[in-house]
Amino acid sequence: MLGLSVPRMISSSFDMGGQKIDVYQQHYYLLGSYLFHISERLVLKPSVLLKAVSGAPLSTDLNVNLIIDRNFSGGVYTRNLNAYGILASISFLDKFKLTYALEVPTNKSVGTRFVTNEIMLSMRMSVLRYHGNTVSNF
Repeated sequence: MLGLSVPRMISSSFDMGGQKIDVYQQHYYLLGSYLFHISERLVLKPSVLLKAVSGAPLSTDLNVNLIIDRNFSGGVYTRNLNAYGILASISFLDKFKLTYALEVPTNKSVGTRFVTNEIMLSMRMSVLRYHGNTVSNF
């Protein structure tokens, strides 16, 4: 899979007392992943996410997940080799996925004192006919 996203295509700024203030700048996201079918029950999914914005260094997320029986997933990731994390997901009722992620920063990270815990609930919606026909739930 390969994806490109530019959520806000037009930059926004305003003039305040003769000084230009940027409200936000364009962010660019490039995602790539591949499914390696190890067996009928196991799929290995490595992925890379590149994030770019003008005036900031390029950010790189490296991930690897092991998908079991298309319903369970566990993996590890790193962000710029400055933060490391683990995640686990479970799919249920054919439309829902519950994910937990834990991210721990290193001494090289900006927020070295903040461990991040995330709980995500997602729902698959077949808005268009082909949306529900993917190879994997993850």
